[in-house]
Amino acid sequence: MEIITIMLVSKDLDYAYTFAKCMSAKNNRFLFTVVDTLSFHQDTNFKKYDVLLLDGEHQAAPKPFIQLVEKRVTTPIAEEQQLYLYKYENTNYFESQILFFYGMITGRKEMHLPKENTKILTFHGSCGGSGKTSVSLGLAQELKRFHDKKILYINYEEIESTPLYFRCEDRYKTISDYLYYINSGKNIGSSISSFTIKDEYGVETFAPSKGRNELKALNNEELSAFFKQLLECGLYDFILVDSDGSLTDESLWILSVSDQIIVVERYGEESKQHKFRNYLEFCLGSILVEKVVSVVNFCEGIENEEHADLFIDADSVSLKSIREGNFIYKTINIDKDFGVGIKELYAKLTLILQ
Repeated sequence: MEIITIMLVSKDLDYAYTFAKCMSAKNNRFLFTVVDTLSFHQDTNFKKYDVLLLDGEHQAAPKPFIQLVEKRVTTPIAEEQQLYLYKYENTNYFESQILFFYGMITGRKEMHLPKENTKILTFHGSCGGSGKTSVSLGLAQELKRFHDKKILYINYEEIESTPLYFRCEDRYKTISDYLYYINSGKNIGSSISSFTIKDEYGVETFAPSKGRNELKALNNEELSAFFKQLLECGLYDFILVDSDGSLTDESLWILSVSDQIIVVERYGEESKQHKFRNYLEFCLGSILVEKVVSVVNFCEGIENEEHADLFIDADSVSLKSIREGNFIYKTINIDKDFGVGIKELYAKLTLILQ
């Protein structure tokens, strides 16, 4: 499994949290859980983590482990499933050594996504009807229209809603064609645009294949290859993933590689936000929870700031359905009340991601 879970044990929690945040930013495969020394010695749950990272010496620490030491070592010392590293080195050094140790003790290889400038934003909702797709496409429109960003929208729902928002004709290449080229070992590079379609504002997406969303059939390794191609082409400023309400291994993998996770719930169902955060922390660690931005949609009453980071007012005028021949399309207007909430979401994400 490509996610590398790390338990970091330290007496100095300020150092530990800073270390964890820096390393998570360096490599989004790293998912840290920080615990103090006392809690570590009282808990045997460390066995569920891929890597045990100890800040300083700990009596009777179980092997294998990495120990951070105060005295500089000219080369990393590895012996009997133990690795000793100087604790004040740079992030490049720690990244390479953690990956080396991870491969040595597990035999598993770590898959790195080449994220330099492209940001991945994943939208999650615990159930249907929250307006998650409208929020994700509203933000895509905001980024494209008013900030001239290159946007790729990816639908990861079991049954895609893409045809409701994009005109998908039979003559278009589909996500199935794109996956075929990836599996054949061909490097598509900048020609990815020949596989995508655009809405009226220039937001790109893949035309869906018929039936079940083919992305849902991919395992973690195949998803990694899919995203790797998208990131390596260097064409997009943002990739927006419209996820479903599931928390499968594959869905958790996508959440783990995301720069921000936007959880959208319907007004009146805000309690689901708290449950989602708790489950996410249980599965992937506390560092990932800090990426979550909680949104309450279709707000019609009092806004309780304890339940969400921001609220989007109910606005039926901005979300309409139109008929063109035998097809019905949904339109999103961000120039009215709905757009006010979208602009607030953009402002919050810009502050976080800068």
